[in-house]
Amino acid sequence: MGRYLFFVLLLPLGSASAFETDPAINSFSNELTDCAGFYLISSRSVRAQPELAEQKKQAAVSALAFAKELINEDMIRVKTEKAIKSMLEEVNGDAVKWSNLIKKYSAKCDEIVANPGKRADYWFKKPD
Repeated sequence: MGRYLFFVLLLPLGSASAFETDPAINSFSNELTDCAGFYLISSRSVRAQPELAEQKKQAAVSALAFAKELINEDMIRVKTEKAIKSMLEEVNGDAVKWSNLIKKYSAKCDEIVANPGKRADYWFKKPD
């Protein structure tokens, strides 16, 4: 997990801690940090393809930047580390499980990072 933490620490992150208890912020920031974790793991898994690995790293940086608008640096680190740890435990080196992880996160995260405003609207307009 330590090799992924480096990427989590790349951004000079700010603070938005006053709003962290809002359910919409919590849910959206969870999605963003899950996506960042997924992209960081993905970049490592495709490191033999440097161009693709870089695209995955940049997607992680984008997800982290969006999360920065919602929560503080400490929460981003904790949530991203938790996501990475959970995903690595879930996969546990099994190619079939990795395929399931890709199915679970790839398209969803691509959509979230490509259009975070749309996803934010979903969370902030969602009835409780």
